[in-house]
Amino acid sequence: VTGAGAVTSLLSTSVVFIQGLSGALWWRMLRPERGATPVELVGMGLALGSAAALLSGLLAYWWLAPAAIGIFWLWRTRRHKPRSDLLPLDRASIYGVAVGLSFGILGLLVAVRDYPLAWLGINSSYHGDMLFFEALSTSMSRFWPDSIFMSGAELKYHSLVYAWVGQVTDASSAAPFVTLTRTLPLVTLIAVVSLAAAWTRRLTLASWAPALAVALIVTGGFVGAAFGTILNFDSPSQTFSIVWLLAFSVALVNYLSIRQSH
Repeated sequence: VTGAGAVTSLLSTSVVFIQGLSGALWWRMLRPERGATPVELVGMGLALGSAAALLSGLLAYWWLAPAAIGIFWLWRTRRHKPRSDLLPLDRASIYGVAVGLSFGILGLLVAVRDYPLAWLGINSSYHGDMLFFEALSTSMSRFWPDSIFMSGAELKYHSLVYAWVGQVTDASSAAPFVTLTRTLPLVTLIAVVSLAAAWTRRLTLASWAPALAVALIVTGGFVGAAFGTILNFDSPSQTFSIVWLLAFSVALVNYLSIRQSH
C-alpha cells in the first residue's frame, strides 16, 4: 500500500513481529504477579522488543538473542505449569486504539505522500535531515561504535533510534528510506496508541478516557513540528523515543504499584 513492495513489506513485518513477540514475552517475564491485557502486551512488546533487539545487535551483533531467550523461557514455563495471566480485552481499550489509529493513519498518509520511495534527482518534499538520518542509520548499524557520522561527537540517546532503523533495514534487506519513512512511523503509531490506551484504562474506569488520552497524544503537537503532531516524521528519533518513554513510565508505575501492594 505504501509502495514498499510485497517482499520487503513481508520481511520488515516479520522482523518487527519477532521483536514485538519477544518483548511481550519479556514483559510477562518481568511482571509475573499481575496480568496484562492484549493491548498492553502489544505496546510493551514493541517497546521492549525493539530496545532489546537494538542493544543485542549493537553489543552482541545478534539482534535475535532476546527473542531466543524469551522463547526458551516460555517453553520452560509451559512445560512446568501453564500461565493464564492474560486479562480480557475491554471495549474502552478497543475504542481508544481505534481512535488513535484513525488519527495516526492520516499522518502516515502524509508521510507516504511527502516521502516517495522511487525518485530521481532532487526531491524537494524530503526534509533535509532525512537524508542524513538514513545515512546515519546505515553507518550506526554496520560500524557501531565507529560510525563515521559520530566521530568525535557525543552520542545522544535519541541517536539509538537510527541504529534500530539500520538494523531493521539490514535484517529485512529493505531499500533505503523504507524503514525510516514506512516501518518506523507505523510501528511507532501502533506502540504509542496501545501504550496510551492500556495505561489510561488502568488509571480509570471511565470508558471514554482511553480514547481521549490517545487522541491527545497522537494530535498533541509541539513547537516546530512540521505537521503539527507529536507523531511527525521529520524527527524519527523523537517519535520513537516517545514509545520508549511511555514504556518506561508504564513499567515504573507497575513496579511501584506491586511494591505498594506488598
